[in-house]
Amino acid sequence: MSARPPAESSSSASAVRVSSECFDPTDARHFNAPVARDANEPSLQERVIQALRQPEDFPGIDQAVIEGDQVAIALDPNVPQVDQVLAATLQVLKETSAAEIEVLVWDEATPEIMERLREVAGETPLTQHLCDHRETLSYLAADVDAMPIYLSRVLVDADFVLPLVALRTGVAEDRGDVSGIFPAMADSATKQRFALAQRSGASFATDPKSGQTIAEEVPWQLGVQLILAIESGGDGLAAAAHAGTALQAKQWISEKGTELDAAPLVVAILAGEQHQQTWENVLRAIEVAAEAGQPEATIVVWSNLIQPPQSELAILDDLPFDFLQANSEQQELVNGMPRWQRFQALAAALQPLLRQHRVLLHSGLDRDVVESIGMGVIESEEELANLCRNFSSCNVLHAASSFASS
Repeated sequence: MSARPPAESSSSASAVRVSSECFDPTDARHFNAPVARDANEPSLQERVIQALRQPEDFPGIDQAVIEGDQVAIALDPNVPQVDQVLAATLQVLKETSAAEIEVLVWDEATPEIMERLREVAGETPLTQHLCDHRETLSYLAADVDAMPIYLSRVLVDADFVLPLVALRTGVAEDRGDVSGIFPAMADSATKQRFALAQRSGASFATDPKSGQTIAEEVPWQLGVQLILAIESGGDGLAAAAHAGTALQAKQWISEKGTELDAAPLVVAILAGEQHQQTWENVLRAIEVAAEAGQPEATIVVWSNLIQPPQSELAILDDLPFDFLQANSEQQELVNGMPRWQRFQALAAALQPLLRQHRVLLHSGLDRDVVESIGMGVIESEEELANLCRNFSSCNVLHAASSFASS
């Protein structure tokens, strides 16, 4: 089975609205031919270094980090060309007066990308967040319901936390955490509560004193001052590097926002490198496609995904609708923390979307594997072209996960 995506744009524009009765996904007018990059423009590593040395609304990293600081990098593994970005970030930090530097990676990182990142980090400690390991967590604060929020001890103990995150345009609209730390670096109980709150709409509730949502409150409580955000181009590769405060990050996002009329068909393309082809990003693509579509829109996710689903996700089509929500409240506890089951969490988030929308997936997986989840299969560009002819209009989202809210 081919896992080759349609030709995509490498410009910074990541959304294209197409209205056509006969939409051909192989036509470069719709997906745009790759734009030749200027050979004289700075390299990605040079752009990252420049951004950190001259943030848009904050002192340079050499002034922000003072002598003896313990520095923690909170790393989103979905950052485009993440190994190059991390290498440049470490280069700049090693030129500061920091006493120690440690890298903490989101728990959704694949073993393959963790291996690549460890090669880049060299002697710099690099670990993966373990949200259900109590000994790796520290108390940060209580939420509006007086429930405790724990974060990774690496972050709580650090003097300076630098989030390194993929820029996602849905974060500001949903009043999420532009630093990417919450809920990604929280404990398993908090992540479960927040997922339920998102599905019910309660995640928008604000603290009566600060006026912030819990997602905005956590990085503030942690003391995050500077964020390094990498913007994706239409090809899923890095188009720009931005450094600044959370307020400035929201400004970058507002400048990239795209208004789309709801369409009966939405094609969400997971562009970029193989480490970005994950079930988490498939979920993000479906979520943003649902926002760009009509209430019962057909959604196509075009990916290079090769990782088979496991656990409840692998049999999602056979599970009763309330099964996952009920079981999420009866998790096995490990040292007081519910055991985090990645594929169960994905299944719980996917199930209501699959009930509302017809979702078709292009991937490197066998048809029967995809259909067991409750999704249909698109195997070729020709099949996609035939599908598109049945719809009056179509929204196409390039680098679709970059539209997500978390």
